[in-house]
Formats: sequence, structure tokens, C-alpha cells
Amino acid sequence: MKDEFLDRHPKKEQLTANEIKQDILAVIRETADTLLIDYLAYFIILLLITVFSSFLYRWIWIAPLICAVFVLVLYFYKANRCTQEKTALANAAYTVDVQKLDSIRTETQARRGAGLQKYSYEETEFLCFPVGEWRIPDKNYQWSDLYGMSRQGIVNTAITGDEFYVIISAKTHEILCAYPCKFFTYQETEIITSSKERSLSP
Repeated sequence: MKDEFLDRHPKKEQLTANEIKQDILAVIRETADTLLIDYLAYFIILLLITVFSSFLYRWIWIAPLICAVFVLVLYFYKANRCTQEKTALANAAYTVDVQKLDSIRTETQARRGAGLQKYSYEETEFLCFPVGEWRIPDKNYQWSDLYGMSRQGIVNTAITGDEFYVIISAKTHEILCAYPCKFFTYQETEIITSSKERSLSP
């Protein structure tokens, strides 16, 4: 499967700071969407309780209504805070390094469910490099005409020993994104804010 994919896509696409920022912002949107579904489910449940209780008791509907409003306000607060933190991360300095893939690790993670479902479990893949691990998002490189891939798509095309452009936060030292060198050629531009950027030759 991996050889067939490479045969169909022999060209490389150019990678710059603009594309890197798009991918970081895509993770922001994914996080915000998950948060919205979670809080929206609780808000609807409380709103339904408010409606039904209004037919049974005279004043008891006020309590679930207050809770519903509180959940809505809490959502907007957390969503705004999350967006600010992630946007700051997207605009912060980072370094670009070439790292060889050590392995691909699969982990079953518990995620907070929506509504009455307290937790949900799903398998998540990580690309493991000497400098750390990168949790593969569900959708990747959506700006790319040739190599927009799902999480499973990256797993299917990644081989141990492959070289990746690894984007590392200068502040947290976490891996923000990773790009297979066999699909992308990194082009350093003036838009990149880090003074510690490595000049990488294609």
C-alpha cells in the first residue's frame, strides 16, 4: 500500500510557515468543536428538564434553567480561553528539525463523552521521534492538494526510519506538527518568527 501511494504521488509539495500555521489552527478548531459538542449536549438536557419541570411544579424549573445558563457561560469562557492559548501557540516561535521516525505507538485513550455518556474510548496513534511524540490529529495537511491525509493515512504511509520535518514549540518543547520529508520540501521564509530556525536544504 505504501509503495502504491508513493507511485501515485511522485511529486513533493512545498511547506512554509503559512502551511504550518494552518495546521496548528486546524487543531484549534478540532478542539473547539469537541468542546462545543460536549457542552451543547449538557445544555440541551438541562433545557429539556426546565421545560418538563415547568409543567409539574411552579418554581422548580428555575434551578435547571440557572444550571443551563451556567453551562452556556462556562462553555464560552473555556472556548475563548482555549482559543487564546492555542492562537498564542500558533503565533509563537518554533524550531524546524529533521528527525527520523523511531516507531508508531498506539494508545487507547479515555475521552470525556457528551451528555449522559461519561467517557468514550478510542485508539490514538503517536509518531515517536528522538525528541518526543506527536499525537496524530484526525485530519492532516488539509491545505495540501496531494497529501491531505487522515490519521490512518499517515500511519499507512509512515515507515520506521523515514525522515520528518518536526515542528517544535520553542516555549513548551512539544511537537506541534510533523511532515514526511518524502512528501514535502520545507522552504524557510521571513514569516517564521523563531530566530533559532535551522536552515534546511530540500
